[in-house]
Amino acid sequence: SVCSGQPMVANGQSQELIGVIQIINNKAGVPFGPLTEDGVAELSQTLAIAFRQRQKPQQVKTKYDYLISEAVLSAGEFELASRQARKKAIDVEQVLTEEFQVKIPAIGAALSKFFGVPYEAYRQDRVKPMELLKNLKREYVEQNQWLPIDDTKEGLVVLCLDPERIRSSRIASNVFPKAKIIYRVTTQKDFKETLNQFYGGEAVDSGDIGDIL
Repeated sequence: SVCSGQPMVANGQSQELIGVIQIINNKAGVPFGPLTEDGVAELSQTLAIAFRQRQKPQQVKTKYDYLISEAVLSAGEFELASRQARKKAIDVEQVLTEEFQVKIPAIGAALSKFFGVPYEAYRQDRVKPMELLKNLKREYVEQNQWLPIDDTKEGLVVLCLDPERIRSSRIASNVFPKAKIIYRVTTQKDFKETLNQFYGGEAVDSGDIGDIL
């Protein structure tokens, strides 16, 4: 075997040795050249960064972290609410509002902080956008959890529960391909009330998939 060396995988901050890369058995039967050694050295630095990140304590981020940081409720209370939601098979938002008396605007603020888009509350005076809804049946909106609420000069305003999912799936963009989509996050309660405002009472499931759109 022709061995050119053993580049060290070291923590870039403390220079603590956390691994070794060995390069051996050059098919040409000669020592490895400087270009190969430089490449492996760069790889060792990249691996050191990756290892360091993996060693850091991982904090679980939730949509409701802002409630805890703003002392709306404690971390223990949120954990209790999460357990209650899992036990009852309901959304944690319902537990927070009904059992812990967390106000809807506070939840909206937490969602806005988490997703990085403005919170949009339910408004009784909102005008139903007939043109935007003409090809969207209620069943489709409920299943996909997004709803166009206004067409402004800045763009098409879309109300949703998870802006990241709607943005990454391009589901709204596919329905409105020519529009610039402006996302607004909202709570489960606000979304349901806006849905009822636009479509009337609760939906009746016909079971016809072809009728969704």
